[in-house]
Amino acid sequence: MTQPPRKTPSKGKSTTVKSTASASRSRRSKLAKENDITAEEEAEIKEAWALFRLEDIEDYEDEKEGVIFTHDVKNVLK
Repeated sequence: MTQPPRKTPSKGKSTTVKSTASASRSRRSKLAKENDITAEEEAEIKEAWALFRLEDIEDYEDEKEGVIFTHDVKNVLK
């Protein structure tokens, strides 16, 4: 008696069991993948952004994540 053919895993699903180290890591966002940064690096960037961002700035009311002025960025990078 022959067995029916195995189903192939659907696209994007892994058949291997993740180790506890990789399971504890966050998933990278699309933007992180496009810029080749880790989820941890992305979290650090978001944390820094939250520290320096300004809200309710005239001409930038539609920005949902706030604004950082370029002169402030230049001062921080010096």
